[in-house]
Amino acid sequence: MSEEIHKRIDELLKMPVTIENYIELADNYINIGAANEARNFYNLALEKTNNPNQKWYINQKLACIFMGYGETNTALGIWLITHSMFPNRPESMFHILNYISKTNITDYTMFLHAIDNMKFTDEQYNGRENYIYEFGLSDKLLEVSHHDKRKDVGKHLINLLSNAPQLTNVAFNNYGKYSIMLTPEKYIDLSETLYYKNENDGDLTKLYSSSPSIIKEKNGYFVNIRYVNYKLEDDGTFVGSDIGYVHNANKAISLDEDFNIKDIHFISNPTDFSQYDNGPQDVRMWRKKTGDIIYSCTTIRKDNNKPWVAFGEYSNNGLQSCKVINHNKENVMCEKNWVFADDERIIYSWSPIRVAKIVDDYLVFTEEIQPPMPNFFKHFRGSSHGETYGDNEILFVTHLVYLSQPRIYYHCFVTLDSSSLQVKRYSYPFKLSEKNVEYCIGLIVEHNKIILSYSVHDSSTFLAIYEKKHIESLLIKCSHM
Repeated sequence: MSEEIHKRIDELLKMPVTIENYIELADNYINIGAANEARNFYNLALEKTNNPNQKWYINQKLACIFMGYGETNTALGIWLITHSMFPNRPESMFHILNYISKTNITDYTMFLHAIDNMKFTDEQYNGRENYIYEFGLSDKLLEVSHHDKRKDVGKHLINLLSNAPQLTNVAFNNYGKYSIMLTPEKYIDLSETLYYKNENDGDLTKLYSSSPSIIKEKNGYFVNIRYVNYKLEDDGTFVGSDIGYVHNANKAISLDEDFNIKDIHFISNPTDFSQYDNGPQDVRMWRKKTGDIIYSCTTIRKDNNKPWVAFGEYSNNGLQSCKVINHNKENVMCEKNWVFADDERIIYSWSPIRVAKIVDDYLVFTEEIQPPMPNFFKHFRGSSHGETYGDNEILFVTHLVYLSQPRIYYHCFVTLDSSSLQVKRYSYPFKLSEKNVEYCIGLIVEHNKIILSYSVHDSSTFLAIYEKKHIESLLIKCSHM
C-alpha cells in the first residue's frame, strides 16, 4: 500500500498545478505519516481556493496536524473557525469535544447544547446523519448528559438505537456505564434454594429461585416462583449441577399486604412436567375477568426441540396441564415473550405491534399496528402482561437485551391505548439491579404504587415497590421518530 501511495505522489508532482492536486498530494503525505509535507501542500491549496467546502476540508486536516504537533490552541482555533463556517456539520465539534472531555468536564458540558441542536438530517449534506454517528457525537451525549446530571441520557441512547443500527452494540455498552437504576421504595427478597431427589438415581439436585410472576389477590398477592438447577456468574458463565439440561420447578405462595409469606400452596418438581422436558420455564400468571387464573410459559417442543409458548390453567393445587400454541409464522427459531393486553388480545411483538388471539390452541394474528412509535421498539421483548393504567391506558414492562459476553438486560415501561393499542407513552431504558442479567415478568398497578417482580442472574428472586407518581414521571408522550 505504501509503495502505491509513493507512486501516486510522484505522479502528482509531475502533473499541472491545481488545487485538487495539491489537496490529493497532502492527503497522500498524511497517509504515509509525512505531516510537514502535507501541511505545506494544504497551505498552498488554501491560498488558491475560494471554494468554502475545500476551505473547510483543508482546515479540518490542518487542525489535526497541529493537534498532532501538540499545538493545541491553534488546532482548537481552526476547528472553531470551521464550525462557524458550517455549523451544521459535526466533525469540528467532535474534535473539540474529544479534547475537552479529557481536560475540563465543565467546559465539556457547555458544548452539549451545540450538539443537541444539530439536525440529524440536512438536505445540503447527503448522508449527514452518518457523520453524526461515525464521529460518535450522539454517544458523546450519553457521557455529557451523565456528567451534567441531566435526565435525558436515555434520549441519546434511543437516538443511537433508532438511527444508527451499526452502533447498537456501542450504544448499549456505553449506556450501561451510567447505572440507569430505577430505585424502589422497598425491596422484598424472596430468594432461596431448594433440593429435589432425582427419580432415576436418587441424587439431590440444588435449585435456585429465579423469575417470579405476581398477581393481586384479596388482602395480598399471589406469586409463582421458578426454580432452576443453574445460576449465572458475573462474567456470564453458567454454574450448576447438570449444565446443558435445565430443570425447572415452580412454587406458589401467598403474601399479605406487607409482603409477608402467608401460605405455600405447592412445589412442583421438574418430573411433574416431564412431557415438557423437565418443567415449564418463566411462568407468567394472568387473572381473567372471571377471576380464573391461567398462565403462559416456555417449554421445549418435542417435535422440533425449540423453545415455544404454552398455556394452561393455574390453581392453588398446582400448574394444570398446558398446551403448546401453534401459529403460521415461518422460520421462527424461538418463542418466549407473548404477553396479554387483556383477556382476548395478546401482544406478540413490538415493532410493529402484532396483535393476536388464541383460537383452539392456535395463535391467530388479528392486527398489525405500525408507527408512530420510536424505532428502538424493534429491540423490545415481552416482558410482563399488561395492567390497566388510568382511564384508557395499559401499562407493560418490556426488556431489551445487549448480546455481549455477558449479556446485559435493560427494561422500559410502555403504555398502549386500551382500545386501539396504539403506543401512547414509554420510558427511557432502565435497570433494576447492578448485575447484567435481570428478567422482569411480573407487574401490578395499584392506587399509589407499582410492583415489579424479577430475577437477577437467574438465581435470585425480588419484588420491588415504587411510588406510582415516580413511574408516572418517567413516561414520555410518544411521537414519531
